[in-house]
Amino acid sequence: MKPGAEDLERGDLHRLLRGYCVPALAAGLVTSFYNIVDQIFIGRALGVVGNAAAGVVFPAVTVITALSLMCGVGAAAVMSLSLGRGDVEGARRGAGCGFVLMALCGGAASLAMLCLTAPLLRLFGCTETVLPYAAPYARITALAFVCAMTGAAGPFLLRADGSPKYALCCTAAGALLNVALDALFISACGWGIAGAAWATALAQSVSAAMVLAYLPRFKTMRLRAADFIPDLRLCARIAALGAGPMCNFLTQAVVQIFLNAALRKYGAASACGSEAALAAAGVANKANTLAAAVVTGLTNGMQPIVGYNFGRGNYTRVREAGLLVVKTVIAVSF
Repeated sequence: MKPGAEDLERGDLHRLLRGYCVPALAAGLVTSFYNIVDQIFIGRALGVVGNAAAGVVFPAVTVITALSLMCGVGAAAVMSLSLGRGDVEGARRGAGCGFVLMALCGGAASLAMLCLTAPLLRLFGCTETVLPYAAPYARITALAFVCAMTGAAGPFLLRADGSPKYALCCTAAGALLNVALDALFISACGWGIAGAAWATALAQSVSAAMVLAYLPRFKTMRLRAADFIPDLRLCARIAALGAGPMCNFLTQAVVQIFLNAALRKYGAASACGSEAALAAAGVANKANTLAAAVVTGLTNGMQPIVGYNFGRGNYTRVREAGLLVVKTVIAVSF
């Protein structure tokens, strides 16, 4: 039995959940806080149009989050289930295909945004006044979509490997760097919304680099070059296992798009105007990510425990862990 496997199967469940869920929860909260701080810097530098620009790009961020969850949750599930069954080969292939899928999805999303920036932003509710601010922000951040997905999805695999604290470090390092670069690029250098975009792109690249630096140090297995050869059937299984959280966030993106379209149309008839309405919605969306971070953090943290024990056929422990996390989520949500 691999190191840590016996603990997953027989260790104290409350201690295990604290060890996995608390870092995952902290990672979600850190990401939410840095999104809010990013919005604050943009608002102070550019006012309403800056906040509106970040708001209309936010559906794209939500789509990237959805794809990241599909890759991260799906690949981590394949890895944990395989390890539970004692299938180390399957775990290696699942992790390798997961990283390949992150690169493919991130590259496709980046290409779409770079080639169709203006049409997509108008679809997201952008006005002609906001477009000159939103377009450079969208294009610059699109350059790092692969890094954004690797930095967001990779920690799922790190937690499945028994390293929840390092997974938190990957997320926290990028978030803290983003805040520091916001202060440098926006406040000190005066780069405006382009500075905010470059801060985000560089911070996401650092998080992705930290995730990739972990690959040779997996504890439960050793990844080989052959594990990164795409396997369409395995990629489909990863996508299927990650479809639940992906659909959740995709529906959020659709809601944001319809809301922005309504605010653009009816905000123009109000005293505040479309831009102020879009800015207010953008700020509210960023604030609401705090609540989502609590729920997703707790549920993401339990995945290695549940996945491993499900693979072992230890369904009683799966049920106990799930019920405990559900009770915690309900209590924290209230």
